[in-house]
Parts: sequence; structure tokens; C-alpha cells
Amino acid sequence: MIDCDPRDIAIKSFFLGPQSENADWLRRKWVEILDNWIAWRNSRFPNDGHSISNEDRECVAFQESIGRMDQALSEILKDLEGETPKFTPRYIGHMVSEVSMPALMGHICALLHNPNNTSREVSRVTSRLEEEAIADLATMIGFSKAASGHFTSGGTLANFEALWRSIGRLNRVLNEQHGISLLGLGPWHFADRYLEITGQKFQAPVVLVPNNKHFSWEKAVSLMGLGDEGFWPVELDDQGRLSIHALRAQIEKAISEGRPILMAVSVAGTTEMGEIDPIEQVQLLIEEYRERGIDIWHHVDAAFGGYYTSLLNDQELAQKISNSVQVSLAAIARADSVTLDPHKLGYVPYACGAFIARDDEHYRTRNFSAAYLKNNNQSRWSYTLEGSRSGAGVTAVWLANRTLGLDGRGYGRLLAKGIEAREQMHVELGRQIPDYLPVLPSDLNIICFSIASRGSKLSVINERTEKLFSHFEASPNFSVSKTVLDVKAYKLLIDRLARERDIVLDCAKWMQLRLVLMNPFITSKESAVDLVQEFVNELRLANSVMT
Repeated sequence: MIDCDPRDIAIKSFFLGPQSENADWLRRKWVEILDNWIAWRNSRFPNDGHSISNEDRECVAFQESIGRMDQALSEILKDLEGETPKFTPRYIGHMVSEVSMPALMGHICALLHNPNNTSREVSRVTSRLEEEAIADLATMIGFSKAASGHFTSGGTLANFEALWRSIGRLNRVLNEQHGISLLGLGPWHFADRYLEITGQKFQAPVVLVPNNKHFSWEKAVSLMGLGDEGFWPVELDDQGRLSIHALRAQIEKAISEGRPILMAVSVAGTTEMGEIDPIEQVQLLIEEYRERGIDIWHHVDAAFGGYYTSLLNDQELAQKISNSVQVSLAAIARADSVTLDPHKLGYVPYACGAFIARDDEHYRTRNFSAAYLKNNNQSRWSYTLEGSRSGAGVTAVWLANRTLGLDGRGYGRLLAKGIEAREQMHVELGRQIPDYLPVLPSDLNIICFSIASRGSKLSVINERTEKLFSHFEASPNFSVSKTVLDVKAYKLLIDRLARERDIVLDCAKWMQLRLVLMNPFITSKESAVDLVQEFVNELRLANSVMT
């Protein structure tokens, strides 16, 4: 047996393990959680007496009800045996993996108490823990103690939160300058009123979003009533990242047309390939325009990649990622707001996202009130798009933060293992699979690739990729995912890939097999099998059948 680094062994203590190796400890803690909850209930108002008597429990109708619950529970447990086994390191499909035990226990603890973080009246503890957990995450990404935020149902809602606030900021400016409110009138009435007051036609505000965007941004623009003319895509460079030149061009175009720029978005961990936009360069560009009196909100959609900031303070681990990626991740600290998804690389149960603003000024929204809620200024419901919000994600993140740790010893080391697995997989695919064509660079823990012989038509490559994906869909051994790169959105990147192999671009999309290598046990030295080699063997066999 090859000895493991003690620091890696420590990471293993936070997960149940592919074969439930840590089951005894988790079982004891599970019982402890239930016993604590039951004892807490019993200690409250003990003099009220029992509402369910021994005679009630012996009643036939009572027993029949218990029987129905037993049967229904047995059915659902049986059904869930057919669920996708995302806990295993053989699952390398989408951005989901095993959850950590502290996150799982934190989640269950809050579920039992059922807090609703809409108000401190019904979430005395988890409202406080939310502030502490958000502060932890804000520190991880480099924000100061002035940062504010809250948990959401996921990255989509967190992105909505950012756009909502940027609209609110524009509204405050219009109110101060012209005494007119975007939020008080419908869009047509507002435009008429703006023309009446200023003598000018109101130009629709725009949002600048790179073509590697998550689908939530088009939803957000639509939901906020900005229309198609308010969504301005920013072209990508030949690495598949936001092009600074294209961003500058879109900003200049908006200025020349008199359009307010609500927000510029950069992405830290794209959905397709996990790539990191040049966030430092975006921020420098934003600061340049601010010096000219044009203040553009910079939001970083770090739903996937934000947790990689935990590597930055550890010199050994930081070297696992490129210098340019290190610079970009460090620059998140200077953005106006950030989206994080703990239910991805935080290894927290669904659903749990987070929106964090750099300070209270950026976190502020339109003021709302509710007569039936006390202490409105102490409750976050008036600052959130969602009303009711479970405290389960809060406690899951809080417990994971405080045990696993948001630095190089904890999350940093955990996420570095995914990068190591990606590199090992990439090397073996390149060595053993003829015509393996990866999309490089690969910034984090995702590999996208196709099998492309020199001079092939893209349509033929896509057909092979589809067949390979169908093979893995039917295979019990590994789960993978697929994605498509739009030739128009990824034009420069695809042109570069095509030149490498003289590919004939005869269709509009390039299909890719996609491996997300985030399970901490993919390259475990103690496993009886080499999972990387097993995957390569299965791919090689499937590919040879099609040749």
C-alpha cells in the first residue's frame, strides 16, 4: 500500500466514503442528532401533558396509519435505490458529487427545527448563523468585513439578486436626478414620463454578459423586463473566455447610444468547461471607466469556481492552477458582487446558493415592509427576492466552513485533488486514445473533449461523440455528461481547434464529452481499482468498435 499524505487522510474524514467506510461514526452522530432533537422537544413545556396516549397508539386506526406510513416509506426507499449514484467516484457527469458529512449533518439538524430565514421571529439561530456563514464565504473570496449577503436556492436566484440591485441603483440615480422612479411606473409610462421631464427619449438599459454565460442571465434579463434589446452578449477570445477588447467595444457602443449600463458580468468557472474569465482585466477596465465618471456594476458569476479562492493562500496548492487563473480568482475581491453555489464545490446538499455584495451600499435594495413581521430592519426578507428561505443550507454551509475549513488545509486541498484528477485523466486519454482532442486550456476540474481525426468533418465528429455518450448512458460503470459549443458563440476557440486538426466546420455546434472530476476519491491510492485507467479502457473499447 502507498502511504497517503496525512493532509489527504484528514480530508477523507469529512466524507462517508464510496463504500460507506465512515458509516459507524455517521450512524452514531445521526442517532445523536435525533436524540438531541427529541430531548429538546421534551424539555419544552413538560407540564402541558401528553397529547398522544398509550391507548391512542394501540388504537386500530392509529396502527393502520402507522402501517401506511411504513409501507409508503418502504416504497420510496426502494424507489430511491434507482437514483443516480452521484456519491461514487465513477460519477463524473455533471457538477454534483458526494456531499460532505458536516454539510449533511448541518442540513439535517436545521430540517428538524424547520427554520424559515425570512424572519428572525422564526429563525432565531439560523438567522445568526447565516450572517456568520456569509462572512466566512466573503472572507474566502477576499471581501472585507463590510460585505453583506444571504443564501438563495441556487446560483440562478443569486444572479437575479445581483441584477435586481443594479436596477435599483439606476432607479436611485434617476430619482435623484429627475424625481422619477423605474419601479413606480410600468415601462411605457416610465418612458413617457422620462421624455416629459428631460425632453429626451429613454434608452433601454443594457447588461453585458459573455457568451460563455449560464442560461440564468437570459432568464434574469427577461424577468426584469429589460427585453431582448437589454441583453448584450460579449464575444469570447480563442481560449473561450470573455474578450476584453469585445467588452470595451460593447461599453463604448452603449455610451455612444446613450444606454445606461446596468452591469458587466464575468464568469469564474463556466458551466461548459469550468473556465475562468480574465476577471482582473475586467475589473481594471471597469475602474478605468469609473475614473471617467461611468460607474458600471461588476458582478462575478462564481457559482462553480468561487470556492477555488480557497487555494490562493497556500503556495503549494496555488501552483495547481495557472498564474493567470490565480490572478483572476484574486481579483474577485474587487468586484461589486459575487454568486457562489455551495451545493457544487462546497459539497453541500441541494439547494444552496449564495449572493454576496461587497458592502451594504451594494446590498441595499428598494425598501419593503410587512405589517405582520416585527423588526423588519433585522430580517433579510426585505432584501431578498425569495420570501421563505430554509435555514438548512445555512447550517450545512456553516458546519462545513467551521470543520472542513475555507483555506488550503480544507477546501483548498479538497479542490486541488480534482485538478490533480483532471490532469491525470488528461494525460492518460492523450497517451492511450487515438485522435483525442481536448478543449484547452482547462482551468479547473473539467475536461471537454472529442475524438477527431485529422481532416474530419465536424458532423462526423459529432456523430461519434453522440454514440460514445450513448454508450456511457447505457453503461453501468461510469456516468459522463455532454455539452455543445456553439460555433457562433465560441467562434475563435472553435476556429483554433479546427486548425489544429484541419477540421471541416460543416455544422453550427461542436459536441463534447464532458467529465467533471470533483469526487475526492477518483484517484484514491487505497482503492482496489485504478478508476482513471478503467475509464480510459472503457472509452478505448467503445471507440474502437466505432472505428
